[in-house]
Amino acid sequence: MRYPIYLHQADDGSFSCFVPDVIGCYFAGDTIDDAISDATNALDTYFEYMSENGNTPVEAKTVADYLNDDDCQGGIWAYIDIELTH
Repeated sequence: MRYPIYLHQADDGSFSCFVPDVIGCYFAGDTIDDAISDATNALDTYFEYMSENGNTPVEAKTVADYLNDDDCQGGIWAYIDIELTH
């Protein structure tokens, strides 16, 4: 499943990001690629844990669903693919 992630570049050039569909999921990296990699690894682990415990993952929305969200202004969007069949 493709999950949108929102990234913001800090003054020092590093990136922080979050997944709007998954409350409390925040990630960071020195580069945009590092931040996306961190988000992918953490979400993959999170959803694997949910699956192993019989929980259903939250459905991913699209970027369009968040365009007017005050927390999603001034940064950039990306999508990450998460395999949900663990």
